[in-house]
Formats: sequence, C-alpha cells, structure tokens
Amino acid sequence: MLSVGRKPRLLVLTSTFPRGPDDTAPRFVLDLCKQLSRFAELRVLAPAASGAPGSDTLEGVPVTRYLYFLPAYQSLAYDGGILGRLRENPLRGLQLPFFAAALLRATHKAIGEWKPDVVHAHWIIPQGLAACLASRGRVPVLCTGHGTDLHGLQAAPFRALKAWALKRCRIVTVVSEELADRVRELAPGSQTLVIPMGTDLQTLFTPPQDPDLRRDNEILFVGRLVNGKGLTVLIEAFATLRKSMPQTKLTIVGDGPLRAEIETRIGRLNQEAHVDLVGASPHRGLAEFYRRATLAVSPSLREGFGLVVTEAMGCGCPVIASDLPAFRARIESGVTGMLVPPDDAGALARALLQLLGDAALRRDLSSAALGRAREEFDWPVVAERYWTAIQECLGESDVRS
Repeated sequence: MLSVGRKPRLLVLTSTFPRGPDDTAPRFVLDLCKQLSRFAELRVLAPAASGAPGSDTLEGVPVTRYLYFLPAYQSLAYDGGILGRLRENPLRGLQLPFFAAALLRATHKAIGEWKPDVVHAHWIIPQGLAACLASRGRVPVLCTGHGTDLHGLQAAPFRALKAWALKRCRIVTVVSEELADRVRELAPGSQTLVIPMGTDLQTLFTPPQDPDLRRDNEILFVGRLVNGKGLTVLIEAFATLRKSMPQTKLTIVGDGPLRAEIETRIGRLNQEAHVDLVGASPHRGLAEFYRRATLAVSPSLREGFGLVVTEAMGCGCPVIASDLPAFRARIESGVTGMLVPPDDAGALARALLQLLGDAALRRDLSSAALGRAREEFDWPVVAERYWTAIQECLGESDVRS
C-alpha cells in the first residue's frame, strides 16, 4: 500500500519519446507525463538513440534510455516508429530480439530497484508485453494502444502475444472506439477505456491573435510521408482543384520514406511551383503553420487517432479529413469540419473547392471545432482521465497487497 502523503510511482514504457528539446519526434508521451507529474512521481524508459544521453531529465521528466544493439547500428526506433522503420528496411528485424531482451531487462531492473506502484506501457507490443512479463502480476499494468499495434502485427503469433498481454493488464486504454473494439476482440472481458491523446490548447495550439495572418488559398498537410497518410490522394486532388482555383498553394510539413516518390508525383503533375515541401518541423513550430493556413487536410487511409487534426482545430484552422472512425469522434461533418471518403481524390477536390470558396463556412466550422477541442482534448482534461485510470490500478494493487 502507499504510505500516507507519498505520491504513487509511475514507470512509463515507450518506444517514441523526444531525444532532445527540439526533436521532431512525436512528444505526446512526454506531454502526458508532464501532466501526470502533478499526481505521481514518474520515470520513463525509452530506447537509446544517437546523440541522446543514457539518463536525462527532459522538461522535468526523468528518462532512462537503454541500449539494445551496437550503438553505431541501432536503427529500430524513432523516425517513424518501429513498424515504419521495419517497412523501410526489413533487415532491421534482426535487431528485434535484442530490442525485446533489452526492454525486458531494463523494465525488470526498474521494477526491482525503483519499485513503481503502476507501470504505464505505451503500445501493446513490445512495451505492454514487457511490462506484463517483468511485473509478473506484482505491479498493476496500464497499457495504452495507439493504433499501429492493433492495426498491424496481424499474424497469428503476434495476435496471441497481444491477447496474452492484454488479458494481464489491469486496464487497457485506447485512443478511439474502433481500437476498443479491436481490444475486445483480442481479449474479451478486458477492462477497456477510450481516452484520446491530448495537446496543448491553452498556450501552444491557439488561434492567431491577428486573424489577418490567415491566408486565403493555402492548404496545409502535416504528417509523416508514409503510405497510410494518403498524401498521394491529396496531391491528385490538389492538381484537380487548381484547374478551378489556380491561385491555390499546398504546404506539406513532414518527412519520411516517400519523399522522393512524392516529389516525383508533384513533378509529373506539373505542380512544383505550387507545392512547398517544408520537411519536418519541431512540435512547437507547427502552430505557426496551422495559424496561417486557410485549411488543413488529413487524407489518411488508416489512422489510430491523428493528433494533427486536434492541433489544427485548436489553432482555428478548419479541417477536412477522411471519413474514418478515428476522425469521426472529433469531426461532425458540416459542423466541426468536413469528412470525405478515404482514397477518393475526386471527393477530396470537391470538398476543398467548397471550403476554400466559402469563408463563412470556414468561420463556422473552425469556431465549433475550437470549442469541441478545448472541451475534450486539452491536456489537463485528458490527463485527469488517465489519472482516474491510474487510481483504479492503484486500488487493485492495494487489494492484492
């Protein structure tokens, strides 16, 4: 049991974590940890990375980075995540056994030495699996599924491992109802909660102070340049749109393995002068792109949550997104944004034409979206829901002790 007055200890396992203050890696795990540090004492375990110290305190959050391969050759994590790195180069799969062993060893050591009250594992495989193996039922495990772990790894052995881990977690949280259904299919009876990832809608992702900063004909895409983000569909739709609105520009913020292919497609459609491939941006720099764009587009073919939609909503930037379960939870088409069928360049072009040509509709959509985002997806709101789940884990721990 917790001693009176002591904050509970929360050990956080993740394979995605900023390597430094200006890193372009997703920072939602760091931001959640910063919020939860109001309630708990935290430590983070993350994979080692070139140039990042083995032990560090990043924005007040202690992180230990474990080596999992020869330092000069570690290339399984970061820059698109483990599955993305494996798609880029399947030979990286040779590092998987070493990664799994290093993660398990680091988790076992942290549990033994630091004695956390709860382990919070982000992603079912490998972190959730390692947490359950290392804790051996002595420490309750809260596991958060983000999408790639549930959409991918569908071979029978991986499904069996995921089911085994999920059944041993005290609570499973996921970022959308669709993912909750997938968890229940894999592990019937598991306690599953839908809690989205949040973002900073008070000081970072906010509307421009001067509305005149927003441009009239700029379309914005933010995300990794990978197959599932639907960027090729957007480029086809953009080329069609420019036949009716030749003054329109497209800004693409992000990087990834499809960059060369995207550049080729842009050239084939003779759109080089109208598309700005900015490259990756630090998280803090994204707000300026959202504040100046006329609208943002998320044309994903599949998506676990899609945090960029929330960021755009917070900046008062109207959004067009694919009609996927991950987006329906935030976008009511025609009210807080527009939804179009995924992988349909024609439908996307028509939606772009409509929204670019209707300033009043853009104002209405962005106003309703901003209210919805602040009410449900601001970090303090989201962190309270995670803290409630952690408290439930602590209650279960007390019963067993």
